[in-house]
Amino acid sequence: MYTLFHFNAVLDFGDHERDRAALRYMTRKTVHPPAVLPDHMLFETPRWRNMLWMNSAYFPADTHTVLDETIMWLPSLSVTSNLKNYDNEIDEFVNWIMPFVDAIAGDFLGYSLYEKGRDSPKFFWKE
Repeated sequence: MYTLFHFNAVLDFGDHERDRAALRYMTRKTVHPPAVLPDHMLFETPRWRNMLWMNSAYFPADTHTVLDETIMWLPSLSVTSNLKNYDNEIDEFVNWIMPFVDAIAGDFLGYSLYEKGRDSPKFFWKE
């Protein structure tokens, strides 16, 4: 079963280069995975590498992911993908990236929508 995932945020990695490198790999800014992955449950899930690019015919959305590093110290991330979220990759991704989100508490960041739960999307807000 597929889940649509949409997420937008400005990020501030500070000196967390391992996390920045992992996201750069996940967004296809680099072809080689980082030598050392961040210590987070996301990176133990089977689909973490491709979760931001997955697509299906179930949702009629243009799937794409953009990591805009024009302003290097505050890159922005825009994700629209849909994936088999069997191992809770979406929640693990949001949990991992949230400390780096440069936003005000209460700012809307995105949502996920399970194909069988069209009347109950899950919203993501900056805490």
